[in-house]
Amino acid sequence: MPSIGWNKQHWGKEYRWSAHGDEWSYSFGSASAHWFTFLLPRLHRFLPRTVAPQSRIVEIAPGHGRWTQFLLSHCKTFAGYDVSEECVSYCKGRFKDRIDDGTAKFFLTDGLSLAEKSDDVDLAFSFDSLVHVERDVMRGYLLHLSRCLKPGRFAFLQHSNLAAYPHLLNHNYAGPFNARGATVSAATVRSDAAEYGLVTLIQEGLNHETQHLNNELTDCISVIQKPAAGQATGKTIFLENRHYPALAQVTRNFVLPYEGCSVA
Repeated sequence: MPSIGWNKQHWGKEYRWSAHGDEWSYSFGSASAHWFTFLLPRLHRFLPRTVAPQSRIVEIAPGHGRWTQFLLSHCKTFAGYDVSEECVSYCKGRFKDRIDDGTAKFFLTDGLSLAEKSDDVDLAFSFDSLVHVERDVMRGYLLHLSRCLKPGRFAFLQHSNLAAYPHLLNHNYAGPFNARGATVSAATVRSDAAEYGLVTLIQEGLNHETQHLNNELTDCISVIQKPAAGQATGKTIFLENRHYPALAQVTRNFVLPYEGCSVA
């Protein structure tokens, strides 16, 4: 099971970062194609209004800043938290201009907490990172999000759903499939969020790299809200997306070519 220690060791010392994280978007063709065709259509309504003087985004586990580069244009201030000293150092160099003007900061975290002010964050975001953590980590971050999110604002978190598939918990006798968190599922995140007073609006299961198996939805996106005072809450919408690899292929074939056009 991927512990906090495993994540520190793997991403900080063992992993080579051959394309600084963009390699995980190659199935879509590029990081920008991945962002604009898959993530932004889901995320846009939860992004803060950039013109708001106090708009703030927190990214959990930014790695080398694959998504940070896009998130920065949607807020006045930004904070990135990572367990890897190497990742924090890299982001400080990559986004030095934003650090120098005081609009971005990167912090080393213990893997459980966020050093944010109460009721101060418009959006918490994480994608392609928290799939490698266990329930204790998800609970830790959810607890902090229940404190630091502004009432009515959101968290957009991708996480493991492997606990829903016991037959993949020791895949080929090599441990959890794709190093996913073995104790995390859509249900556990939904339950833990509710325990801390948060509401899960939407969950989207993804068949990430399971198209060659049985299209198990081993990953999940959860859109979680800190409800405003008096806000009515409804039932969580669960979407079964068994087309994630196919969406990537369509994007690579029919969107990526446009990126090759020169712009004056």
